[in-house]
Amino acid sequence: MKLENQVVVITGGASGMGQACAQLFAKQEAQVVVWDNQLASCSSVLKGGTAFHCDVSSDSAVEEALHKTIEQVGIPRICINCAGIAPAKRMVGKEGPMPLA
Repeated sequence: MKLENQVVVITGGASGMGQACAQLFAKQEAQVVVWDNQLASCSSVLKGGTAFHCDVSSDSAVEEALHKTIEQVGIPRICINCAGIAPAKRMVGKEGPMPLA
């Protein structure tokens, strides 16, 4: 799969698994966009990429980050969620989907 110039959004890309994904995609010459609360940490991760402050637990923050990404970089074709905010619970269980709150 050729990733050159593909827009990749990685939530939680400033550290940990998200950082490793950002670096891997950058080596493949993808256009990496990191959404993270720790914006200051993103500069060392992204050499030539783009980062936006985003609290992924806020739908309005995600919408804003998506609009900025589309305006400044392009339409994301690949999205990877590494932001560590979810509880240890099934996203969809017998009782239905987990509430967003």
